[in-house]
Amino acid sequence: MRRGKGRRLTIGFYTSVSTGHLRATLTEFRRRHPETPWRFINGTRQQLLVDVERGLVDVAIVTAGGLKWHEARLDLWSERCIVALPAGHVLAEETVIEWTRLRNERFLASTLDPGPEITDLTRTILGRGAQQPHIAMHDTPNHFIKPFVSDSKGVMIDCESTIGESLPGIIYRAVRHNDVPSEIRFAACWRQDNPNPSLLAFVSLLRERHPDLFPS
Repeated sequence: MRRGKGRRLTIGFYTSVSTGHLRATLTEFRRRHPETPWRFINGTRQQLLVDVERGLVDVAIVTAGGLKWHEARLDLWSERCIVALPAGHVLAEETVIEWTRLRNERFLASTLDPGPEITDLTRTILGRGAQQPHIAMHDTPNHFIKPFVSDSKGVMIDCESTIGESLPGIIYRAVRHNDVPSEIRFAACWRQDNPNPSLLAFVSLLRERHPDLFPS
């Protein structure tokens, strides 16, 4: 902060940092730049991108499915999808579960990001034919809904970064479709004309860890 106001880095995201790529990236950035203060912003993808455009957020880490962004962008990691099950569920003994074995389950889902993308994936895989998946939508973030899984109110599809969120009575299992892991892709979005040196350092780290194969 001694070097001026522009050094604080404001990062927007809406997924868990209990484990996974984002957590590892933030940890490495803090190791390299311990003097840089952070500010975290949570919100929907649409709102975070508006905040980036307005200069309120330096960089947004968002899901890449259907992403429309005309400023600077870097495709990042993919996260495998997992299913949260009650500990006593009949599938609890499996280590990997095929989507088709979840066809008759009741899915708990959020209308807030990344919920819509996960819901679209669920409907795409299981919504073939006359039988549509039973999805109960809630206008609250995933982490507020997930505890109800332990009460056998349903199962929940989420990103693998959430497996560090240990909850009593809930287990996590990988899900696959035709023996292929289902994944959610992520991207970083920022304004090319943002002069914040902390943003430039963070983007440099992202490019180091996830090289841009098709730079513009």
